[in-house]
Formats: sequence, structure tokens, C-alpha cells
Amino acid sequence: MTRSEESSPTGSAERRAIAAAAGVILTPGLSGAASALDATVRTWTAPTARALRGALDSLPDASGGFRGRLLQQLAEAPRDVVLLAAELCFVQRLPLTNVGAETKRELLREILALLPDAPALPEAVAAAFDVRGTFSGGAGFTPQIARHLQWLCSFIEHWDGLDAETRDAALGDPWLFREQTIAVDPASPAIQNSLLALTWPSVFERIVSTADKTKIRDTFAPVLPLGPTGDLDRDLLHLRDRLDPQGQLDIDWYLPPWSTEWRGTDRDDAPAAWCVPSRAVLGDTIGFPGAITADFGASRAAIRTTALARWDGAEPISALLQRVDSTAAVLSGMRPGEQILVRDDRGIRVGKLRSGRWMPGDRAQRSVRWEEDRVPEDALPQAVLATLSRDDAFIRVEPLSMPTPTPTDLRLPRPTAEFAAGLHYDRAWLDDVTAVLEERRQIILFGPPGTGKTFVARALARFAAPASAVRIVQFHPSYSYEDFFEGFRPATDASGSAVFRLAKGPLRLLADSAVRNPAVPHVLIIDEINRGNMAKIFGELYFLLEYRDEQVSLQYSPEEPFALPKNLFVIGTMNTADRSISLVDAAIRRRFAFFELHPAQRPVHGLIHRVEGRTTRRGALLDTLNERIGETDRDFQIGPSYLLRASARTDDGLVRIWEHDILPLLDEHYYGRLSREEIRARFGLDTLDLTTPLVVDEIDES
Repeated sequence: MTRSEESSPTGSAERRAIAAAAGVILTPGLSGAASALDATVRTWTAPTARALRGALDSLPDASGGFRGRLLQQLAEAPRDVVLLAAELCFVQRLPLTNVGAETKRELLREILALLPDAPALPEAVAAAFDVRGTFSGGAGFTPQIARHLQWLCSFIEHWDGLDAETRDAALGDPWLFREQTIAVDPASPAIQNSLLALTWPSVFERIVSTADKTKIRDTFAPVLPLGPTGDLDRDLLHLRDRLDPQGQLDIDWYLPPWSTEWRGTDRDDAPAAWCVPSRAVLGDTIGFPGAITADFGASRAAIRTTALARWDGAEPISALLQRVDSTAAVLSGMRPGEQILVRDDRGIRVGKLRSGRWMPGDRAQRSVRWEEDRVPEDALPQAVLATLSRDDAFIRVEPLSMPTPTPTDLRLPRPTAEFAAGLHYDRAWLDDVTAVLEERRQIILFGPPGTGKTFVARALARFAAPASAVRIVQFHPSYSYEDFFEGFRPATDASGSAVFRLAKGPLRLLADSAVRNPAVPHVLIIDEINRGNMAKIFGELYFLLEYRDEQVSLQYSPEEPFALPKNLFVIGTMNTADRSISLVDAAIRRRFAFFELHPAQRPVHGLIHRVEGRTTRRGALLDTLNERIGETDRDFQIGPSYLLRASARTDDGLVRIWEHDILPLLDEHYYGRLSREEIRARFGLDTLDLTTPLVVDEIDES
């Protein structure tokens, strides 16, 4: 499982949906019926499985990866063996979120094409791949397809050798079914776990990593009255029943607060500041009423174990975990000398944690030395202000630099879970972008239309810097150095005569502000940066993008050496429909780090579903549209922004957006290649509706 799963909620509905999709192949296979791919052939038999495993055991050492070697090996194989190979590839690939639906379908089509009278991929099988997967395979699962197919063959051989009574009993009891998977030798836990989740989604977790299962069980085991049984799957089921008996939380172990606990969050050695709730302040102390009783310096794990062991179920488990978080912050997270930030009616109060600490009753208290002066809110990054606005928890943030530091000491605040959730983006991706922006100071977000490049750029800027330190400009072919940095502009003097005066542009104004406030990040957003002539617009400043420690003489102010402040960051956006990234010259590439926002890749892929909290018709339509546009024209695929408008939630609004936003983009792209009628026949809403799986979506009748 990967960190990308953190922002892909996978609850009971998603687990049931993928299991139902898997049933297209698994149900006839396990019951001994004919193949779902060819009703004239029964494939889940011991001889067929044995023959396929033999073919897999002797895959040729040829180039082209697994797919090419498998197709080569199956070229002369009997019909039943080829069909079984396609079915088992379906089972292995179906639940993966890191493999696209069309890629999954294409593998099956290529295998079936080996047959003399190749059957078409049944509609039910093809449609199953449109159901969102439940985990990202990563390096530990996806490349292991050969080993997984070998295990599935061994399982089928074992299953076919059972008597009818034993098979029927296993089909009716998840634990008896699991016994049959355990009996297969050699074991392959990842594919075994995946098969169990596809067969019994209400009993077995969608977690394929046994190590992750063990960490989760061990972390939350203290809530089990009788302790762990030693049976990992039963323990996880007992945990789910104990923590969420009514199913209201619909626990996803890969999302906070659960993942925060089992993945480990003991703090590192980097200095920190702490935003604390206003109710925590008592004179020269801060405290947490309701703290879990533990020794000062106790680890988060020890505090959590104590809390879970005492939990009687009366307090909501989410509230208990919040108390664990706050207790751990006060008892062991905060260190003497670190900053304390709190909002009061006079502004932002800043203090320094002292060594004094004590716990009268259930109130863990720490001693603080407060600064005399308040810090104005507009001097703080938006990230810190947003955290202080919560006023309900002890939250670690980047320390404020007081007094004024040198610009080289400045760090950008790292994205919080709340910020990532608000954008519906992966926190790990946002953290990576922020880290690169901090290091390189210039980045470009590039991608097709509607992928939210400008939206993300503005969000990142306003998270990292106060609103007064953020500016946005848009490049276009006529934009010049004089517009951007400084140049002579017409004005009138005191007598009313026309004169030309040197006027500062947005970059010069922002740079001046950054020099005056070296402790504050300043962010310049350049929208559609590729539409302007960058060398012409930046002039001598082009050099400074690469060498921030150097100074240059300015065109219109040669007597005034100028350097780009190190606390000035640049975020550009680039629409690949206007100009492919491959056409960007080496000078720009050297000066900027590039991040792609593409509809087919995280973090953009699946955004509509994440925003709505469910699989939606709009998201499915967009996926179908982009699959039709294809990889050859990937720069012209359509982003989700068009379908995130409020009007897109109504049928009429969706039609208008399709007719007046999306189709005109495709008209322009396919000009000279497809007629207007051909474009509508291929990409029209009615056409896509016929090929998009039915999704129960929200309908706004207002």
C-alpha cells in the first residue's frame, strides 16, 4: 500500500463494489461453471491450472517484460489454458488503483487474441474494470504478477481436488474458505489476502500487506477485552467490530486518525512551534484538561496503549484519539525552547516553552515565558493562521523566525492534513511540491486544460505566505519586461505636462516587499507562463532565477545592483494544450522544477470522486472521455475542473458544459483531423453515456 491511498477513501461500499465486480470471474470459477469468457469451456480445473502453471514456470527470458513473455509462451497453448490465463490476470489486476482500466482491459484482449476464433471481451468483464480499485499495488504487488498467477493456479488445482461437500462448505463460510487458501503451498500472502478481500469483503480487509495488517492489529489491540487471538484476520475483524460496532465510522485504516497511529508519528529532531487552543492558557502555563495520565516524556505509543486499554466505549473513539494526540504533544512532543502560539483578543501571542512541567489531576501543564508584544496576523503565513483558527488541538507547525532572520533560514510551512483534505489532494504530493519549491524557489505546474493548475498554485501560495505577500500575473504574447518588472510609463507632472516616469511592475514591487520582510515568504504566481517570451520578459533577471546569490545591473536603474530575494518564490502554470512540455527550451527547464497535473495520474485522477466522497457519474464520464482521447493526445485530455462547477451537478448544466466548454476544446484540437460531426459522434455526452458504467450520482433538483 502506498501513501497515495491516504486521500482515496475506501469504505465498505467500495469493498463490496470491487467484490461484486470480481464475482464476474470468481463466481463461475469457484462453483465449477463454464468460463465467463467462453461459455463452452470450463477453465477452473486441476489439469488446466497445472498446464498454465507449467507455462508460467518456464516463461522465456525475452525482452518486453511480463506481458510480452506471457503472450509468447501462450501462443501455442490450448484454448482452456489461454482462457484461464486471462481470467487470472483479471483477478490479479482488478483491485489495483495504480493500473488504469483500459490497460487492464487491453491485457485481457491481447491474451484472448491468441485464440483462433478469439472471443470478444464480454461486456460484464470489460465493465468490471471501471469499478474503482481498492489499493495501490506499488513495487510489492503489481510487478509480482507471474508469482501471483502461479499461486492462483496452485489454488485452483487444490480447489478442484476437494470433494463437493468441502467446496460447498468453504463457499458458505469465509473461515473455511480461508483454510483452503492457507493450504496452498508455497504461500503467497499478498495475492492470498487480495483473493480473500475480493471473495468476502465484509470479513477480510482490503489490505494485502501482512506487515501492515500486523502493525494495525498491534497498535489497536489494547481495545480488545481478551487481547489478540493470534489470528490476524480475526483480530482485525474484532477490532472493526469493537471500534465501530454500528459501522458509522466506516473505518479506512489508511486514513487519519487510524493511519496516524499505526504508521508511527513520534517526532523528529527538527525545531518546532506549537499552535495551542486559547482555553489551554492559564497565566504563565499551558495545559491540557482531560489529558491521559502518563509520565512526562512518555512516547505517543505508550500514551495510546494506556488510553485504549482503559477505553470502555462510552467516549467516541475519534475523541479519544484526539486526546491521545494532545496528551502526546504536551507530555513528550513539546521541547523546552520551542515556540508556543495562541490567538487572543489582542492578536497572536508568542511564547517560549520552559522546562517546568507538572500534572495536577488530569491536566498536563507546561511552563511558558510569553513575549511582551503580540505578532500581527498579517505577518504570519496563512498555514499558521488557519491552524490557529481551529483552536481545538495542539498542532505542530514551522517555527516563526524571531527576530528577523537571514533569508537563507526561511522555510516554507509543510502542508497539513486539513489543507490536503480541503484540496482533496494527496498530502505527500503537496509536501513534495512544497519541499522542491523551498529548495529550487521556482516551479512550474503543467498539464492539460481544467486540471486545476492555477487553483493549486494559488492555494499553495496562500498556504505558505500571507495574502499581502502573494501576487498573480498572466503572461501573454505582448507582455514585456516593462510590464513585469519596471519601465517608463506616461504620467503628468505638477504642471500637468505629459512626462514618462519609471514605474515598478508586480515583480519589482513584490521583491521590494520581500527585502523589507525577509522572514516572510513572498510568492509570485505566473499564470500561463509559456504564452509569453520569457527571455524577453525577464531580461537580465533570467540570470537571477538560477543564481539567487548574485546581483545584476538593471536596464532602467543601472546604478542600483539588484538581486532576487531568497524569500521570493515563483510558481508558474503551463497549459500543455498550448505548448507541449517537450517544446520548452533547456534554459527554462534548468531554472524551474516541473510538476505535472494530468487527468490520468494522481493527484488529479479521481478528483471528482474524492470531492463528492463517492463514485460519481461525472467522474466516470470524464474517465471515459479521456480514455477515448487516448495516450497519443494525452496533452489534450480534459481535466476535472469543468465538471466541478455547481451547475455540473444538474443534467441541464452538465449538457451546457459539455456543449460550450469541452466540445469546443476538442473542435480546436482535432481541427483538420476530424469533422465537427465526427467529434460529437465520438466525444458527445450521449455517446459517452452509452459506454460509461452506470453510476448512482447526486442529482441537484434546485
